[in-house]
Amino acid sequence: MYLLGFKRLFIFSIVISILLNSSNVYSQFVGSGVDGAKTLTSGAYDFVTDLGGAFTDVTVNILSTATTFSVTNGNIVAANDMVVILQMQGAAAGTFSVKKVVSKTATTITIGGGETVGKAYAISDKIQVIRAPQLTSVDIQAPATLSSTAWNGTTGGVIWFYANGTVTISGAINQNTK
Repeated sequence: MYLLGFKRLFIFSIVISILLNSSNVYSQFVGSGVDGAKTLTSGAYDFVTDLGGAFTDVTVNILSTATTFSVTNGNIVAANDMVVILQMQGAAAGTFSVKKVVSKTATTITIGGGETVGKAYAISDKIQVIRAPQLTSVDIQAPATLSSTAWNGTTGGVIWFYANGTVTISGAINQNTK
């Protein structure tokens, strides 16, 4: 089973960010704003190139009690980045965990703050890790279009960011066929 409803996950992320942007308790849902403001004015924009997102796949099953997990490319993140661990296939497709990175190596990511991953993930369910940019504001103006790398069976197919300020979309977000 392939994950359907990427748009719902993205919209959920935006809604949580807008609703909770003034609360420190829910800072994991809005991010720090460290990646600044993004204004997309016209033309095609890419989640990785233009927003600072990134993808890698998980290489070993993750236990729910884990604080470190193995990935193909740990260099997509840095300390204090927000990552989304997202199950792409299987009975629980769409299940995700949002965590803050404390450190990384070339092939591992470590989360912190006394947190664990909180859910077990099996690599047979195609688990990917997404670096979710922490923006202050996002303005996608018409006729600009934001899209992302297509799902290739391992990574991609998702747009996920946090904004601790205003998100305005008069342009388009298009993940059709991706």
